[in-house]
Amino acid sequence: MCCAQEARNRDLSCTFVDNGAPNASTRVAAGIMNPISGRKYKLQWAFEELWTAARHLYGTMESRFNTSIMLPMPIHKIHRSEEALEAWMMNRAEPLAQGLVSEHPPTAVWQKHIDQRFGALLVQDSMRVDTETMYRCFYSTDDCLQEQFDHRDLEMHDDHVVWKNTAYRHVIFCEGAGVINNPWFSKIPLRPNKGECLLVHIPYLNCPLILQKNVFAVPIGNDRYWIGGTSENDFTDAAPTSKKAAELITDLSRMISLAFTVEAHQAAIRPTMRDRSPVVGTHHTSPQLHILNGLGTKGSMLAPYYAQKLFANIYEREAIPPGADVNRFTY
Repeated sequence: MCCAQEARNRDLSCTFVDNGAPNASTRVAAGIMNPISGRKYKLQWAFEELWTAARHLYGTMESRFNTSIMLPMPIHKIHRSEEALEAWMMNRAEPLAQGLVSEHPPTAVWQKHIDQRFGALLVQDSMRVDTETMYRCFYSTDDCLQEQFDHRDLEMHDDHVVWKNTAYRHVIFCEGAGVINNPWFSKIPLRPNKGECLLVHIPYLNCPLILQKNVFAVPIGNDRYWIGGTSENDFTDAAPTSKKAAELITDLSRMISLAFTVEAHQAAIRPTMRDRSPVVGTHHTSPQLHILNGLGTKGSMLAPYYAQKLFANIYEREAIPPGADVNRFTY
């Protein structure tokens, strides 16, 4: 969708094709944009550039569809242990210098329901991207086709392709884990990662912030929260499992003291790369074909930036950041 919006921002005609799968990783994910990364509290790589790209691209979507998509939502990050508190004390200088973290979150009534015996931080400038609203908006447009894309329908020509009797100068594949079935990019060393989450009802919490301890609890409205997510590299299918549901329930129970009801349990396959970097760029022998993939657990945060980089590469011949260039691989 970010590529489709970038095309529109450049006044390019574009057909957006999506199969509408309810378990697509973008739909199942919470859409969190967190400027503080990992257990060592490191500032997210290229933070300013990523946030600038996201605000621009999601902002143009919001103007186009007259709705909110990028929602400011601070993270109340709870130290899970004494060791976690010590890790923060060792790595606090940069986040504090950037003004992204407060060591003294304001008190609120909902905090009496939270186990934060080792303290907490308030991560500011974090966001939640409402991907479900984004899908709904794009599905309402005339240039969106909800169907399964069949690679065999693509007719290759020297300087264009033909798909269903229509000529296109370029095709951008944003297929996530489905890239393993792409005849042009199937040898990209993808390392699929399975994630699971719960949708729960917590009627008396009334927390407007994202909570983070062993799991994230993300408010999505009407006393409902997204709880997640797990990570699994060794799996046999994309179905939710009782084992991971039990883990999420246990971790949520350790964070909040209130009763809750599980309303849904979802799973999806994330497109992660073996070298943990995105894969972006143009096919080495078919210049009409391009890829944007491998965004892993940070798709909502990385997609606007790399969509802009890909279009700048196609139309202005600007180089793809070397760590993300598809042609770092042999395929």
